[in-house]
Amino acid sequence: MTRILVFNPNTNDSITEELVRSACAALPGAHIDGLTAPSGARYIACAETLNRAAEVTVTTLTAERVRHYDRIVLACFGDPGLMSLRRRIATPVTAMAESSMAFCLTHGERFAIVTGGQAWSPLIRDLADGSGYEKSLVDIRTIDRFGEEARTNREETLRALETAVRDIAERHGPIPVLLGGTGLAPFHSSLAERVDVPVFCSWQSTLHAVSIASDCKQ
Repeated sequence: MTRILVFNPNTNDSITEELVRSACAALPGAHIDGLTAPSGARYIACAETLNRAAEVTVTTLTAERVRHYDRIVLACFGDPGLMSLRRRIATPVTAMAESSMAFCLTHGERFAIVTGGQAWSPLIRDLADGSGYEKSLVDIRTIDRFGEEARTNREETLRALETAVRDIAERHGPIPVLLGGTGLAPFHSSLAERVDVPVFCSWQSTLHAVSIASDCKQ
């Protein structure tokens, strides 16, 4: 049986548990373990917390610690520490932003991203540019709410996400829209029902990539 470690670079254990449950449901042919970052931010929302998460990711996921796993899933849309991690360990790493942006491009030549927290916009642009998607990612929209606040005010968050997606469609046409981040994953189904353009969840897209790479049924 394929052994997969889901690593949450945020320090929120409840999010880790949620991610593991959804991964187990999506990948029934795999054994899934979860691990939460031992230090850092409860919710990564700016360059400072992203850089700190990169350091923690690399120091936590040592070759010795992950040697019994067939794949690591980096469950943060900022992909903190990804390149350094790949240089240090032999275990394959599937990263959320990298894999979900690639997934969007299987549905069209252009896509947009909607996520929570204004500070994410330049960080996502840097990620896209570094991954070779600078021409494909044509728009990035952020809403003010993120993390636990977004979940507490669910209807207001949904309205803000819907407005962002509709604005993208009005400007660019019916291109795929990627809902970025683990914190917004629970909003995907409801949001997709409210709009007339394809909306993809970054976490579900990541699990799709894992299922293909690890030969696990989804």
